[in-house]
Amino acid sequence: MLQSLRIESARRWTRHTEDLNRQLHIRAVPTWLQLVADECFTRVAILDEPLRTVQTQIRVIRNAAPNSHTVASHANGETHHGLAPNAELPIVDPHEEYDAIRQRLNERYAGSILLEAHTPDSLSNFGGEMDESLQMPGWTNVWTRPIQNRVDMLATGINSEIGIRVLGGTLDNVVKTSEEIAAVLKDVPGTADVVADPVRGKGLIQVIPDPERAAEQGVAMSDLQATIEFALAGRVITEISGDRGRLPVRLQIACVASEQDEQTLRQLRVPRYRVGADRTSVDGRLQTVALESVASVMVTEGPATIKSENGWLRNYVRLNVRGRNPFDVVNDARRMVSQRVTVPSGVFLEWTGQFQHAAETQRRLLLLIPAVLVLIFAILYVTYRDWTDAAIMLLSAPGALAGGVLCQWLLGYKFSIAVGVGYIACFGMAASTGIVMLVYLREAVENAGGLQRITLAQLREAVFTGAVHRLRPKLLTEATTILSLAPMLWSDGVGAEVIRPMAAPVLGGILLADEVIDLLLPILFYHVRRRRWRKIHGTSREHQSAS
Repeated sequence: MLQSLRIESARRWTRHTEDLNRQLHIRAVPTWLQLVADECFTRVAILDEPLRTVQTQIRVIRNAAPNSHTVASHANGETHHGLAPNAELPIVDPHEEYDAIRQRLNERYAGSILLEAHTPDSLSNFGGEMDESLQMPGWTNVWTRPIQNRVDMLATGINSEIGIRVLGGTLDNVVKTSEEIAAVLKDVPGTADVVADPVRGKGLIQVIPDPERAAEQGVAMSDLQATIEFALAGRVITEISGDRGRLPVRLQIACVASEQDEQTLRQLRVPRYRVGADRTSVDGRLQTVALESVASVMVTEGPATIKSENGWLRNYVRLNVRGRNPFDVVNDARRMVSQRVTVPSGVFLEWTGQFQHAAETQRRLLLLIPAVLVLIFAILYVTYRDWTDAAIMLLSAPGALAGGVLCQWLLGYKFSIAVGVGYIACFGMAASTGIVMLVYLREAVENAGGLQRITLAQLREAVFTGAVHRLRPKLLTEATTILSLAPMLWSDGVGAEVIRPMAAPVLGGILLADEVIDLLLPILFYHVRRRRWRKIHGTSREHQSAS
C-alpha cells in the first residue's frame, strides 16, 4: 500500500508540474505585457478618459484585500496565496483599442518566448533574483553551502570571496582603518557588496569619578568603586556547594527598566563620612550622596563586539566580485589601498577569502599539469623503450587540449578547478586511446617482416593496414568513453556543479584527439619508420623500391 501511495503521489506531482508549467507558459506573455503597460502608464499622463478609468480599476483591484470567500477557502484548506479564486477574478471595463494592441502583441510574442527553470546560480548566486531582492543597507549577502561555509570559515575566517583582515592594538585605529579601506574598495571595478563589519553601535554607560568632588563630599574612592561594582557587575560574597562543584553567589543592586538605567545610576547613593566624624547621622541612618555628585555618568557609543586574533584586535572588510577575475580585483585593490589609505602604526592588513583557495589550487595545477605530461611520457617510454614513439604519442595532448577548450566554450563553462582536473583526465584518456593506434601500427610493421626485410612500399602498406584495422577498436573505445561521460553533462543531483564542468573537456578532448590520432599519428609513424629504414638500407635501395 505504501508503494502504491508513493507511485500515485509521484504521478500526481508530475501531472501538477506539467499543468503548472503549461499555465506559466500561457500566462507569461500577457503578464509581461501587462507589467510593461503598467510601467508606461505610471510615467505618463493618460489623456483618454476610458483608458484612465481602466487603469484606475486595475489599481483598485490590486490594492483590495482578499474577500471573505478567499478567507473561507483558506479555512477549508484551499490556498490561493491571498488572491481571489480563478472563478471570481474581477473584470475591468473593456477598451477596444487598448485590448486590440495587447492581443496583437500577445500573438506576436507568444511563440517566441521560452521560459527556463531557475538554476541555483541564477536564483541564489551573486546577482541572482534572491540576491537582488534581499538587499539590506550595511549587510552583504553570502550565497554558499553549509559545508563550504564551514570550510571557508575554518581556513580563512570569512565566507565571502575577498576579505581584508585588519589587526591592531587599539580598537579605534582598527575601526577607522576598516572604514577607510571599505570606502576605497567601492571604487575598484568589479567589487560588490563592500562592507566593513560594524563594531560600534551599542550603548555604553561610562562612569568617570571626580576625586576632588569626592573629597569635598567625604566619599572614599574605595567606597565609590565598590558601589559602582555592586550596581553594574555585582560582587561575589560567598560560595555554595552544589552537585557539580562550588557556585559563586553574587550580590547586585536591583536595576529598573533599561530606559531608566542611566537616571537610576545617577541617583545611586554612595556612602560618605567626614574626617573625625561617624558615617551615621543622628537618627542612625547612613549618610549618602548621589553618584552624579562625585562622578560623571554618561551613555556613549561603544563596541557591540570586540574580536581578537593572536593577541591583536581584529575586524574584517568583506566584498564580493562580479564581472571580473578575483585575482585582478585583488591586485587592483591592493594597489589602491596602498596608495589611498594611510595605515596607522601598529595596524597591519592581511588579504584572505575564498580566492585564496583558487590561488593555491591554481599554483598546484601549474605544477600538476606539466608533471602529468612528463609522467605520461615516462610511462610510454618505459612501455615501448622508444623515445620517438613516446614523443609521437604525447602529441595527442595538444589535440585533446584543443578539443577540451572548444567543448568548454560551446557549453559556456568558465575555467575552474574542476575544469582543470578534467583536462588532466583528458590527457590521460587521449594517451590511452593513442596507445591502441600505436600497438596496431607496430604490429603491422612486425607482421610485414620488420624494417630489415621490407621495402619502402611495403612499409607504407603496412602502416596503412594498421591504421585501417584500428577503426573498430577506436570506435568501441570512443563510444565507451562517450557513453560513460555524456550523462554527467545532464546531471542535476548533489555535486552536479562540479561533475558537469569536469566532464566537458574530457568529452571534447577525446573526440578531437581521436581525429588527430587517426589522421596525424599514422603519418608521423610512417615518416619516422621511413627515416629508420633509410638508415638501414640506404638511399639506393629506396630508389629501387620506388621503381
